[in-house]
Amino acid sequence: MHRGRHRCTGCGHISLPTAAAFAGPETAPHDRARQRLRTAGAARRRLRATVAGPNAATAKSSRCRRGFGLSWCMPTARETAAYRLNASAQLGEPRAATSADTMLLGAKPAARPALADTILVGADHVAAISVRVVDRGAAAAEPRAHRFEQRRPLGEGGMAVVDLVHDNALHRDVAVKRVRDPDNPQLMSLFLREARITARLEHPNIVVVHDVSDDEVGETAVVMKVIAGVSLADVIDRLKKRDPRTVSEYTTERRLEVFVGILRALEHAHALGVIHRDIKPDNVMIGHHGEVVVVDWGVAAADGEPDIIPEGAVVGTPLYMAPEQTRGEGPNVQADIYSAGVLLYEFMLLRHYLGEDDGTPYDAMSRANQGWRWSLLDWHRPGIEPMPPMEIYHFLRKAMARNPKRRFVSISEMLTEISRILDGRLRIQCHITLVKSTVRRVGRLVDRFPWLSVSLFFVLLSLTLYGAYTLLRPLVS
Repeated sequence: MHRGRHRCTGCGHISLPTAAAFAGPETAPHDRARQRLRTAGAARRRLRATVAGPNAATAKSSRCRRGFGLSWCMPTARETAAYRLNASAQLGEPRAATSADTMLLGAKPAARPALADTILVGADHVAAISVRVVDRGAAAAEPRAHRFEQRRPLGEGGMAVVDLVHDNALHRDVAVKRVRDPDNPQLMSLFLREARITARLEHPNIVVVHDVSDDEVGETAVVMKVIAGVSLADVIDRLKKRDPRTVSEYTTERRLEVFVGILRALEHAHALGVIHRDIKPDNVMIGHHGEVVVVDWGVAAADGEPDIIPEGAVVGTPLYMAPEQTRGEGPNVQADIYSAGVLLYEFMLLRHYLGEDDGTPYDAMSRANQGWRWSLLDWHRPGIEPMPPMEIYHFLRKAMARNPKRRFVSISEMLTEISRILDGRLRIQCHITLVKSTVRRVGRLVDRFPWLSVSLFFVLLSLTLYGAYTLLRPLVS
């Protein structure tokens, strides 16, 4: 029989040799090639028997073909892969298994004894690859001193400064926050406490903390996501200056949407036992894509973290404190609710409910202790911005109630009420909300029964004509 031919173990037909088996002296003149060809048939038969199992004699190969009066079988992909590996092993030239070989042959040395050595060779190969990858990673890793490239300052506070830097390792811009006095252990403890609290609050409306590491001079720094945008305080200033673009963008509905983003951040924080205690426009960022992010959790009270404020002390911004905060009472959800209400008041009316900030912090705390003495005259007072909807007025009356027990119970309740306002499902609390609610209900009725609009039109037209006739009749006669 021709060199390289043998009978198929599945059906007994003569199996065609591979292309290498046809190589004669003129195409494979070397002894190594002839040795490879002599061992090919035996190696393939042994592996075919191993792969096929004990039922090979009765199993038909899916690669068997008939034609021109002949029957033959082509080797399967699995047989070809096994043949290559074992032929190399018998010639003393171990070959690392490729990914294709692994998929075809599997990884069961007990079921396929001839593959055990190949798997070991593959493991050595993988180990070598791993070493090379580690070496390349170590070479590519940026030294700590050169990882962060300073760009420009972003802001500063009483405890830390924030800079825009470029991360050379990840090729992106990040915000790096550093403590002002790194040699102060108490200040450093507060700094790291803020980083832990912020990292715990993973939420789309809360600033993201990437890492806490050493900067180029060996000082501890917090690496955070950069929020490309402006603060809410900047937006309010632009609205006061009647910037056309800002005025057209921040309609009443858009302002309420921004406020909803703030409330969602507080809702998530409260669910995790964190009270912000310093909600104000400066601590709210609005990104270029419209995202709303609450920042600066440095004075927050959190479960599981020691409180930095001694009992009876006052923390926060006086103009945005709840009355109980000015008295040094402990942190609670109602304080954040009140501060959020103050923020919405300023965002809607473009003025603070306490008036201009022209006194000392103690004067502001004294006025904040009195709370908002709401009145319709104050709400209708002429100002830069036209009067906001009355439903916002009633919302703020509850959010900024001087007695904490009369405020909203939770941020979730505030979100529900804002959702009703945005949807037009108003509570009847005054004559204005009565009219708006009635008009909305009539509109929904017309949507359900369109023919009513025609009837209602003629009824109103008839009443108008009758009224005009009644008024003009004495003059005509």
